Amino acid sequence: MWVLGVIAGLVILAVLLCVFWLCKEDPPEPSTGQVRIDANPWGDVQWIRTSAGGSVDLSGETTTPFLRTLPAGSYEARVIFPPSGASGTCELRVRVGELATCWLDLEPVDSEIYMETIGW
Repeated sequence: MWVLGVIAGLVILAVLLCVFWLCKEDPPEPSTGQVRIDANPWGDVQWIRTSAGGSVDLSGETTTPFLRTLPAGSYEARVIFPPSGASGTCELRVRVGELATCWLDLEPVDSEIYMETIGW
């Protein structure tokens, strides 16, 4: 008699597991987008802050052109041109699956001087 009770318990457990497996929800889609920051002539991204005041981890390469995947939301970024110390900030609105861009003119580039520098 106890064998029938064990079998019935196992059948009920198997049914419950099947119902749980069939009813489970798929994980939510990632809610990220990308940011691209570029600067003239180039820059170093100093920080990126969230609208809530948090900061984004900037481990890795931070020179421009800079590309990073971030959660959807509002951000502010600061970029500096180290040779002169010129800097600028920009606001970024990251939307799911989209690319938010920021372009900063940190230092004017004189084309004649540039061409002389590279030997033209």
